[in-house]
Amino acid sequence: MGMDTTEVKRIGGGLASKVTNIDGIRGILRKSGNQTTNEKGEEHVADLPGITHKEETTYAQTLKSEVPSVKARFREASIDEERFLEQKSKVEWLAEGDNNTAFFHNSLKSRNHRSRIDVIMDGGGIIYEGENVHKAFVKHYENFLGVKGDISLTPTPELFQNRLESGVANSMVRPISDEEEEGTA
Repeated sequence: MGMDTTEVKRIGGGLASKVTNIDGIRGILRKSGNQTTNEKGEEHVADLPGITHKEETTYAQTLKSEVPSVKARFREASIDEERFLEQKSKVEWLAEGDNNTAFFHNSLKSRNHRSRIDVIMDGGGIIYEGENVHKAFVKHYENFLGVKGDISLTPTPELFQNRLESGVANSMVRPISDEEEEGTA
């Protein structure tokens, strides 16, 4: 009438170890023939609270010590699953790859063809066609980037219309006193 291991695993937690312990006690009771089953059962039932307490504390300690190894096994299993899925996708890609590759390259060619500039006119009215189009862009950016401009790092006074009075501005850059620091905390 004992439980098989699949039933014990399904129960889980500390209960599984107790069921296993009870099954072990039943086996011992059946094997010994000197006492009646009732007497043997009473003897073992008296020991049961001490055994279960010992089992529970041992089980908790065992679980705590097993946590890192379980985490490591989980990480390893998730990495294995990821690798398996990568291999599976590669197999599927190879099976359908020719169609996908042809579609990809055709769509890329189409996009490049649509975004290609065949004719351009510069600011002077000169038209550039075909192979000379890139020369127009190079010439434009040479003129645009190659010219030195007037670059000032100080802003013009007209940029800032609202100004602080000098007393208020100076109070903003003064050192903070100890009383002010204590008052903020």
